[in-house]
Amino acid sequence: MYSHALYKGVLNLDSSIFTRDIDRLYIPELINKLEVKTKQNAEQIKNLMLTSFEGQLFEKINSNGFTKWILPLGIYHRTRKKHGIQYCPQCLKDSSTAYFRKHWRLSFCLFCEKHQCLLRDKCPHCNNVIDYQRRGIGSQQYETPATDLSLCSFCERPLWQGNNRKISSELEPYIGLCLHFTKQFTKGEPCFPSLNQPLALQEFNGLWELIAGLMKRRYFEGGIKTKIKEILNIDIASSIDQKSHPSFELRSSEERLKILITVLWLLDDWPNRLITLSEGTIFSKSAYSDFDRPLCYWLRQVIFSDLDKSIYTANIEELNSIVKYLKKHRIPTTDRTVSLYANMYVGTLRKKVGFVANLSNPTFPKKT
Repeated sequence: MYSHALYKGVLNLDSSIFTRDIDRLYIPELINKLEVKTKQNAEQIKNLMLTSFEGQLFEKINSNGFTKWILPLGIYHRTRKKHGIQYCPQCLKDSSTAYFRKHWRLSFCLFCEKHQCLLRDKCPHCNNVIDYQRRGIGSQQYETPATDLSLCSFCERPLWQGNNRKISSELEPYIGLCLHFTKQFTKGEPCFPSLNQPLALQEFNGLWELIAGLMKRRYFEGGIKTKIKEILNIDIASSIDQKSHPSFELRSSEERLKILITVLWLLDDWPNRLITLSEGTIFSKSAYSDFDRPLCYWLRQVIFSDLDKSIYTANIEELNSIVKYLKKHRIPTTDRTVSLYANMYVGTLRKKVGFVANLSNPTFPKKT
């Protein structure tokens, strides 16, 4: 049955549902009506939605905005602007009834674990986004053919046709990491057992935080990009404005694949490879200074111990001792003189203690 016929003709729902991302939209009325009409248990129906990943990939899904790991559709009225729906062409071709898998909406799912091929996110014929909700619009038929979802809603040609996306030669040595990761996730097994995390949520929260820090423009362009190229022979060239550092979900599938390979390689020998990657770069704990919540413990303990590149600055007691020494030897106690003896930048000194230049009798606040 075509979705618009189901929503309006059978479930009697308001047409505004077509302007929403139905996969992540929990509507009790919709669940209740589907339970009655389909004779399926409500819990089974809920398990078909992206909200079923709550507690595993994220704490709570945002039905109207950004949620980490979920590819956005870029809905404008009833139009989808972004490549938020992926698919395996072989799965659509081989299935007697074509359908789109729930995990194809996730930004880190880039391979089909069954056919071991890259997922597609656009029609191979017209390059339009995938929007199966448009199937049957304007059709006089009430029921949809079993294979109808395998056709492009714009050009009506089979989505499974055409050659599979080729994997570039520099990525081939690392594809096994991606396939293993995808298989573990789809089977519901721990994806990173070496981290010894009791909850999958801790694994995936830390994974997202690790990617977010590495991909910040200042640190990525400040050496991380070059080191990835040197060590892994992978060149991550962003297709998005270089003035920004967009989240993982907003990047192209090609960029996401290269980033995913990089972090899976890092986690394959954690934390040694991250420490090696950061050597000779400006990447440090400061990459995570503006996060609005504490990092996951398994990531935090590495970032704040092994990657602490902060320079020691004199404390208040040491600064007072320097001032006494300068006075004793009749050396002017200016901010520049004190900073020289303390091996600090003048700006750092002023910011730390509010020191004012050329004071005849400088005093520092006592440590509290």
